[in-house]
Amino acid sequence: MSSKIAVIGLGHFGQSLCVELIELGAEVLAIDTSTKSVNDISSKVTQAVIADITDELVVEELNLVSYDTVIVALGTDIGTSILAAITLKEAGVKTLWVKSTNELQEKTLLKIGVDKIINPERSAAKRISKQLLSYLFYDFIDLGDGLSLYELNVCNRLVGCKYGSLNMEDDILSMGLKQHDKILPPPSEDYVLKVDDVILLAGPSNSLHQAMQKIAS
Repeated sequence: MSSKIAVIGLGHFGQSLCVELIELGAEVLAIDTSTKSVNDISSKVTQAVIADITDELVVEELNLVSYDTVIVALGTDIGTSILAAITLKEAGVKTLWVKSTNELQEKTLLKIGVDKIINPERSAAKRISKQLLSYLFYDFIDLGDGLSLYELNVCNRLVGCKYGSLNMEDDILSMGLKQHDKILPPPSEDYVLKVDDVILLAGPSNSLHQAMQKIAS
């Protein structure tokens, strides 16, 4: 069964999020007070409606408590974002994520009891900075709670080396090997690294970052 997700606020971030969720197989309800924004996204999502989520009756009519996750992505409209979060929490939605733009808003949202704060700018900055610190990074995903998933690109200086020579710490888990469009099981210690191999690694963010620094040095 696919996840049911409601996205409230159809600015650039909200619309992009809707499209990504649909591509991942989710059922997406897109909501905004702007007719144009709703019309722009309507053909790309499961359902799109013009509605004001700060109205308790609207929340009830849309049956948002039946959705797995409700995401408030109202951007710079901090007051409306907070009011919508309060309304949704009081209605009893299962899981509530809210986009935040500053520290004060985050503190307020946490006191309301939202399940997750979204800060796209901070996430993008973290992702880019970690990629810049080492040319070995092929991609990086923040898993939350201090954990990450790294895709380690086998560059020219590593081609011909044995996988075991990377000397990964015990808290770093090898998740597999990606070769073009195929995902293979984790390589053995004696596996000889090839050009275009991508090693999938998971574990504590700090441990992974230190491992990448060591490999690059």
